[in-house]
Amino acid sequence: MTQARLPSASKVGLAETCDASSVYEQTDKVRPSGERGSAIHAFVLTDAPRLGREAALALVPKEWREACEAIDLAGLPFDAKSYATEVAFAWDHATDKGREVGRNLGRKYGPVGATEFVGSADLVALLDPDGVFVGDVKTGRTPPHDSQLKLLALAAARAYGRKWARVEFIFVLEDGEPHRRGWTMDALDLDDYAEHLRDLAGRIGKARAEYEKGIEPRVVMGDHCRFCSSLAHCKPSQAIVRSFVAAPLELAGRIAAMTPEEKGRAWVGLKQVKLIGEEAERILKASAEQEPFPLPNGKLLTIGVGGKRVVDGAAAYQTLVATHGPEVAEKAAPVERSATIKSVAAAIGSKPGTDKTESLLAEWEHAGVLRRMTWPEAKEVEPEKLLAKETA
Repeated sequence: MTQARLPSASKVGLAETCDASSVYEQTDKVRPSGERGSAIHAFVLTDAPRLGREAALALVPKEWREACEAIDLAGLPFDAKSYATEVAFAWDHATDKGREVGRNLGRKYGPVGATEFVGSADLVALLDPDGVFVGDVKTGRTPPHDSQLKLLALAAARAYGRKWARVEFIFVLEDGEPHRRGWTMDALDLDDYAEHLRDLAGRIGKARAEYEKGIEPRVVMGDHCRFCSSLAHCKPSQAIVRSFVAAPLELAGRIAAMTPEEKGRAWVGLKQVKLIGEEAERILKASAEQEPFPLPNGKLLTIGVGGKRVVDGAAAYQTLVATHGPEVAEKAAPVERSATIKSVAAAIGSKPGTDKTESLLAEWEHAGVLRRMTWPEAKEVEPEKLLAKETA
């Protein structure tokens, strides 16, 4: 596939529409997970295509460099005249027309028509003949919905007068290898999805009209509720929570007395309770990070730093072969060259936490055989211990 020239935004050259440095300047204002996502987005979408892979890696903060090194950028449409990042689109279900709302808006779309769907694409490029590429970089744990990219592909194709679209998710998750997943939508696929969205808009309009007449809409709970701003106020979710707020024995009795159909609804409800609990936990942790608050047990909830040490099994094996011999190395990293601190300690005739083990691990950390992983962690602490730490 070859690339065509992408129209510039407000007559501004593409090189001027995105600034990678601004991403890094903001990292001191966001949480670590946000820093990681910002660093990866900057590497994939701005620095790598502008400076080249190696030069871009040098700009990535050290703690996120390993993740960026593993990302496959081959085949992404990075011709300077043909691509842009952070492009916002709108598609009108009444007219089947698309438009580019702007670039680098930060989800601040401004005025939007009553019949328009809007969204932002991380990466957009024109492909010859008559195609458009839409890509989205995902760094979090929440599985994405394909509908997100389908809408953006439809809007971009209509906005630029293209007949087909290539869409891709670029996954850089913390608990797995980076990978890409994509598909192609031809003209019929785009038309079919436009019809799907028109049907959705019709059902939304009908529900809104009924609500204005005092008719409560039928609400179906599910994973799509995760990011709903009204989750805590939704009547079905409140009813689900109330049904599970009971003493364990009483709850067990209630479940035992349920019909199979009621148990099925309870199972779905339990998933919703977990979503609400996760959101409550997130909000409470954010509050504790700003200011620790007292708990009924007399302690304070605060946000500290959790972490663990991770051994590179392959590197540990090679190091131990050189320093202790192959027999010890095989005991430390026996399965596919994976090793733990416990297995390493046992192999050298020691235990975790002893001077012998810690001395070896200190050398390994300096050599890169062992690395530390850290994350924000809620902790219950005695008030006097927290005070002593703050005044130390």
